[in-house]
Amino acid sequence: MAIRRSKFTADLALVDIDQRPERTLTSRLEGSLRDAIRSRRLREGVALPSSRHLASELGCSRWVVVQAYEQLIAEGYLQATQGGATRVCGLSWRAAPQDPVIEQPVTRYRIDLTAGQPDISAFPASAWARATQTVLASTEWDNLHYIDPSGIEAFKISVCELLGRTRGVVAEPDHVHATAGATHAIGLVCRAAARAGHTKLAVEDPGWPPLRDFASAAGLELVPIPVDEDGIKVEVLERHPDVRMVLVTPAHQFPTGVVLSAERRQALVHWAEAVGGLVLEDAYDAEFRYDKRPVGCLQGMAPARVAFVGSSTKLLAPGVRLGWLVLPGRWNRLVVEAREGIDLGVSALVQLIFAELVDNGQLERHLNRSRRLYRARRARMLEALDRYLPALETAGIAAGLHLLVRLPEGIDENRLVSEAGRRGVKVYGLGRYDHGTSERRGLVLGYARATATSIEDGVRILAECCAGLE
Repeated sequence: MAIRRSKFTADLALVDIDQRPERTLTSRLEGSLRDAIRSRRLREGVALPSSRHLASELGCSRWVVVQAYEQLIAEGYLQATQGGATRVCGLSWRAAPQDPVIEQPVTRYRIDLTAGQPDISAFPASAWARATQTVLASTEWDNLHYIDPSGIEAFKISVCELLGRTRGVVAEPDHVHATAGATHAIGLVCRAAARAGHTKLAVEDPGWPPLRDFASAAGLELVPIPVDEDGIKVEVLERHPDVRMVLVTPAHQFPTGVVLSAERRQALVHWAEAVGGLVLEDAYDAEFRYDKRPVGCLQGMAPARVAFVGSSTKLLAPGVRLGWLVLPGRWNRLVVEAREGIDLGVSALVQLIFAELVDNGQLERHLNRSRRLYRARRARMLEALDRYLPALETAGIAAGLHLLVRLPEGIDENRLVSEAGRRGVKVYGLGRYDHGTSERRGLVLGYARATATSIEDGVRILAECCAGLE
């Protein structure tokens, strides 16, 4: 029987032969080893000490250990190789019978058109490795000690420089918080808001489903506000006098892909000033604009009323787990207090590496490469839609990592998504992001992580599914 090998030798100091009921020393050693293997204290592939070494540890003759080993080899608990170690065998075949587990069928997708997911294979691994070496060679070791949960100074300074130059954010390092992504940042603000007396959070509809969990966990009730071609309807928001905080994606709304109009931007800022409230601006995938420069941020218009949230999720990779939160003065103190006792911050080393990528220009080079890559994939998807589904309308601006495609009357969104999944294409409908006020239906198609061939095949299969539902 082939077994997985471990390079470590088991420490048998915990094998107790004095408490065993068997009469002979050999049978006591056999019983202790057998119990240790059955309970998985000795795991498959672990090498046991040599008979000479174990006999010395136990203060017995080597013959006792050899006999015990041979008996357990005969029973299938151990395996010996000539000139090699004696190792523990796997005992899955000896597991006690358990109640049968009914496994849910797992859908296997050949093509993934999920929105909002970057191409992980484009991660700038070489630049990251060089930045890591630079940081480790130059950083003060105190930076790797317990740090201020709000973040390391070098990271905050670099984020201020990056956001000011690329998005027009107005910020001082003292008002920047390092977070484990945008969701963490939004959760912190929700927690701080609840502690400050807020009871509700207005959100765009359609919008991001996990917000329900973040808001309710903080004790806030969600108030969905509809979105049209100009962004969130501020006039509807104004009809809710008990709402003083709203979360928006003004540069590229998810999932409709629209930009908050200049008129609505002004109206939203005026609303926040009138109610003494806060606008929470999520940058989402605003770095990726393909027809012109990214739209300036809302925060730059009213730094005292807008908090800015961003992350490295779309820019680098979700697994980096790094984001940033820029706060107005009063809210900065509230979030600091909300983090106390429950949040020790995010990796100091990751913060320093990110700051080095910003400072040496590698992050911007990576961003430019990513823009070219995603622009090409978006163009490929538009070409495929024009070829296979010319009657469908695409919505939103030339930006981000997804497209919204409107479905015509007579096509059931849920049935289409289900049929596409059955044929190996993973895609979500607009209804998944509905908070309750929207009746529009469509498909939210991600293209960033799909190859050109996958995009072509995926859209062709969607067209065939549509034809079958008409």
